[in-house]
Amino acid sequence: MTYNWYANSVITVVTNTFVYISTNTWKIANTYTADNYKAMGQTYPNFSSTTDAKNIIPIYLKNSFLPYAKSGDYVLIQYAVYSSSTKSTSQYVLPYTYNGTIWSAVNSVNPATIVVNYDGTIWKFPPQVKVEFFNDAAPANAISYTVTNADYTLVGNKYADFDRRPGQTEGDDNVFLGKIATILKTRLAASIAIGQIYAVTYADYSGSNPPPNKTVYVKVIPL
Repeated sequence: MTYNWYANSVITVVTNTFVYISTNTWKIANTYTADNYKAMGQTYPNFSSTTDAKNIIPIYLKNSFLPYAKSGDYVLIQYAVYSSSTKSTSQYVLPYTYNGTIWSAVNSVNPATIVVNYDGTIWKFPPQVKVEFFNDAAPANAISYTVTNADYTLVGNKYADFDRRPGQTEGDDNVFLGKIATILKTRLAASIAIGQIYAVTYADYSGSNPPPNKTVYVKVIPL
C-alpha cells in the first residue's frame, strides 16, 4: 500500500506491505535498509537468491535485528532478490517464528491485490457478501450505482459494457451477479451491508454501439 505520511509539516510517500494473518487481522512486513543488507554481508541492498536470504535472515534476526526476542515471537520480513538473468529485483515476504533458540520461516505468503475504502473514520476491506436479483417492486430506499469504465476493467472486461445475451460473457446470471458483487464490494466497501438493495445501471451490449443503459435491482445477501 502506498500512501502519504504527514509529519512535521512534511509529506512523505510511503509504501508498506500488509499481510492478512487471520480474520480481520493484518500485519505490516518489516523491510530492510541498505545498512541492514550490508550488515548481512551483502554488497547491494538485496540478496542474490532466495536460498541465501532464507539462510542469512534467521541468523541476522537472532544476532542483530531482534536480539531480545522471546519464545513465541512472530515477525514478517520483506526482502529483495536480484536476478542477474532478468536484470530485475523481486520482493518476497516470509513469516518467521522464534522458539527461544532459532528463528524459522513458517508457511508462505501469497501476493494479492485488493481495494480498500475509507469511510471518513476507518479503512474497510470488501465484506464477505454476494448479491442476488431483487425482482419485487422497485423499493424507494434503493441505492443507485452506475458502473464506470474502471469498474468494467476491474472485473476483467475488455469493453465498457456487459453482454447479457444467451451464450455471451455475462449471459450466465451467476457470472453477471458475481461481477456486480465484486464492483459493489470493492467500490462501496465502507458502506455496503446485508439487506441493502442497489439499483445498478450498466451499459447493456446487444450487438450495436453505443450500447443502451439498463438498470437492474440487486440485494446484498450473506456469502
